[in-house]
Amino acid sequence: MTSGTNRRRWLRADGTEVHHLIDPSTGLPTDAPVAQVSVVAPQAWLAEALTKAVVLAGPEDAAPCWPATAPPRSR
Repeated sequence: MTSGTNRRRWLRADGTEVHHLIDPSTGLPTDAPVAQVSVVAPQAWLAEALTKAVVLAGPEDAAPCWPATAPPRSR
């Protein structure tokens, strides 16, 4: 699942673009500096939730929660 800032954005009346994700701490569209997040998870709902959490947290706060490399895939 991927959540990116390059597709689902809206324009405000003043012409500024806003993200489709709402920051729960402000109630406003997020201004996170993340362009795209991809997550592999065993279930789609989990990947969807994790991508949004990473976008909202931002790269500095989300980085400690993720391994530096992906675990090996089982065949």
